[in-house]
Amino acid sequence: DTGLPTLSINTIAGDDIINSTEKGQDLTITGQATGLASGATVTVNLNGQQYTATVDDKGQWSTVVPAADVANLGEAIYSVSASATNDVGNSANTTHTITVGGEAPTITINTVAG
Repeated sequence: DTGLPTLSINTIAGDDIINSTEKGQDLTITGQATGLASGATVTVNLNGQQYTATVDDKGQWSTVVPAADVANLGEAIYSVSASATNDVGNSANTTHTITVGGEAPTITINTVAG
């Protein structure tokens, strides 16, 4: 069997940018797979940490990055990768780029009319 599986990663955090509010929350990473059986394991890597997901009967998968791990991300551009191997040993890999933003902006209102 030479049919290669494929993986894709969906948009993360709605816009591929993790803002200051989202850094304090769990982060769900989702995607699709073809050529992988239901129940197959997808390994997701973000910032040197690995998370596992399971392919469902529609070819979808998801994993949750705990809020503590998200909070440890610094302001930078990160590559999220996903990999899996099908029943006969054929592998699939993909990457997706996200940006982690900084602190929330602050707004100051000066005294009005003295």
